[in-house]
Amino acid sequence: MKQRCNISKNEDGSVLVIAMLVLVLLTLIGQAATTTSTIEMRISGNEKAYKENLYRGDAGVRNATQTLMDETDNPLLNDLINTPYQNWLHYNLPDPDEANIADSDTNWDPANNNSGQILDANNRFIGDYVRPVGDLDMNNARLHEFAIWGRSERNQERVLLKIGVRKKY
Repeated sequence: MKQRCNISKNEDGSVLVIAMLVLVLLTLIGQAATTTSTIEMRISGNEKAYKENLYRGDAGVRNATQTLMDETDNPLLNDLINTPYQNWLHYNLPDPDEANIADSDTNWDPANNNSGQILDANNRFIGDYVRPVGDLDMNNARLHEFAIWGRSERNQERVLLKIGVRKKY
């Protein structure tokens, strides 16, 4: 009878079992933390690429807008109907829908000379004369509406921006 009590009260191996359970638990926590940080790094990398393309596309839109605003010559509109202005501002693009502008690589290909370039070949802008706006008073300059798109494609990301611009001629 004494022998049974001694065997049941022997706890020499319990510390080893508890230590192994704690090590397994810490290993699982470490793996979860590593996976989480890897995913967070990928997310931040994607966000960085998106923001970089956003700002590059915005630079194209701002450049085109500034070029348009600096133009003071009224014959621009007459010339625009016949030929694109500086190869980037067009008169009634065939399909000026945003989805078609974005997906049509021919609009953005530097070889086609349909768009303007800023920074590098992957950062381009294109414009379209939309319509005259306002009254028909011939004594005053008339308000005209333009649509300007900027596109940046870098790091396997693509961003397309569109703004509307009104200018008196």
